Amino acid sequence: MKVISYLLLFSMVYYISCSSTHMIKHDQSNYNELNNELEGKEFSLTLINGRFYAGKDITVEKHFASWVVDTTKYFAPTSEVKKITVMSRSLGMTRGMGYGFLFGASFGTLFGIIIISDMSENTGYSKAGIVGGAAALGGMACAIIGLPIGLLSPGEIEYIFTDSTTAE
Repeated sequence: MKVISYLLLFSMVYYISCSSTHMIKHDQSNYNELNNELEGKEFSLTLINGRFYAGKDITVEKHFASWVVDTTKYFAPTSEVKKITVMSRSLGMTRGMGYGFLFGASFGTLFGIIIISDMSENTGYSKAGIVGGAAALGGMACAIIGLPIGLLSPGEIEYIFTDSTTAE
């Protein structure tokens, strides 16, 4: 039971900490924090009218957003921006490790239960310890496998622009 509690706690912290969608108000006066997060990254931009752009080095200001494609600089009114999406290898790595840990811990728990069902009562080993150890080893092993998989498939971070009344 303790193992299941730890797994549930880990999975809750994992999913809360890996939020990849951020709400941005159209009418905010300062976009410095957003611009710092977007600096130097490749992105995709979706406007309210459905147009889609991809480029690098996007900057969002109060009245307009600007970005570069090849050597040409483009502009769009900030009020027309619907969403900006960037790819993050660190988010992919974290998710890969998390999914690997959850899969491995689940498999390890199942393996531990199979082992203790075949044990006699007088072995001197704690059944909960065997299940917990198998879950921990399985989780750690698969987390290590999940890390490079996550690096190869980066996660998306979305910045969704909203009116001030819908963002609250």
